[in-house]
Amino acid sequence: AQDKKKALEETKAYTTQSLASVAYQINALANNVLQLLDIQASQLRRMESSINHISQVQTTAAGLVSGQLDTCRYFLCFFSCT
Repeated sequence: AQDKKKALEETKAYTTQSLASVAYQINALANNVLQLLDIQASQLRRMESSINHISQVQTTAAGLVSGQLDTCRYFLCFFSCT
C-alpha cells in the first residue's frame, strides 16, 4: 500500500512538472507569435505609408499632365482657329 501511495505521489509530481513545462512552452510560443504580429503590423504601416506617398505622387503627376494637355489644347485651338 505504501509503494502504491509513493508511486501515486511521484506520478502527480511528474504530471504537475509536465503541465508546467507545457504551460511554459505555450507561453513562449504565444510571445513569439505576438512579436511576429507586431513586426508584421509595423511592416504594413510602412507599406501603407509608401502606398499613400505613391498615390499622392501619381495624383500630382496626373494633375500636371492634365494641366499640360489643357494648355496644349488651348494653344492648338488658339493658333488653328485664328
